[in-house]
Amino acid sequence: RIGEIRKAMARERKLRVTYRNLSGQTNERTVWPTALGFFAETEILVAWCEYRAAFRHFRLDRILSLRILEDGLPKPRRALLAEYRAIEPDADI
Repeated sequence: RIGEIRKAMARERKLRVTYRNLSGQTNERTVWPTALGFFAETEILVAWCEYRAAFRHFRLDRILSLRILEDGLPKPRRALLAEYRAIEPDADI
């Protein structure tokens, strides 16, 4: 999944992900991939979630499927990353 996510980030394309949350529920989201985070026990995708209208973290091991969309990001990924860092200044991403 990391390769596909990186491809979407490089092309500045939206992703459609099917995701299983902590309680086991499955849902689909359209997200704007912003950054990848690598931690000792997990890897995450930081993305703007269109449904929640906010940045969210998606654990890669809970992404069941993903598809790169033809839709481009509404703003450059660098701008999204700057917005995320302003909201989460302590995030090490």
